Amino acid sequence: FALGELAITRLAQGDAQAALGLLQKYIGLREGNAWGLAHLGRAYELLGDDDSAAFNYRAALEADSRLAIAYHWLGLLLSRKGQSQASQEAIEEYDRLRGLLNAEQQLNMALLRKTDDVHSLLRLAKVQFELGKTREALATLERAHQLAPSHLEVQALRRRWRNNQQ
Repeated sequence: FALGELAITRLAQGDAQAALGLLQKYIGLREGNAWGLAHLGRAYELLGDDDSAAFNYRAALEADSRLAIAYHWLGLLLSRKGQSQASQEAIEEYDRLRGLLNAEQQLNMALLRKTDDVHSLLRLAKVQFELGKTREALATLERAHQLAPSHLEVQALRRRWRNNQQ
C-alpha cells in the first residue's frame, strides 16, 4: 500500500521515473494488480514510452475489466496516436463505468439519509453487480430482502443471482 501511495505522489509531482521504480516494486509484491499496472502504464506514458504504456493499460484491463481509469488513459493515448475508433471505444467504456461509479456513490449517500429505502437498495445492488462487486451486491440485496421480504423484484433478483453463483 505504501509503495502505491508513494508512487502516485511521485506521479502527481511529475517524477515519473521515481514512480516507475516504486510501481515495479509494488507490482512485484502484488502481481496482476490492475491498479498498479494502470499506474505503471501512466508512468511509462509520462516518460514517453507509449508502447509500454499501452501494454500496461491493456494488462490492467485484463486483470480488471472494470478499472475505469485504465480505459480513460488508454483512450487518451490511442487518440493521441491517431487510433480514433479504438480510442472512442475505450472512452465510451470509461464513461459507462464512471456513470456506474457515480451512481453507486449517489445511492450510498441517499441511503445514509434514508437507510430503509428498498428502491434505492435495489438500484444500488444492481449497480454494484454491474461493477463486478458481487459480494457487496448480494449483501445490499439481502438488506433489501430483510426490509421487504415480499418485494417481487428483490425475490426474483435473489433467485437469479444465487443460481448464477452455483
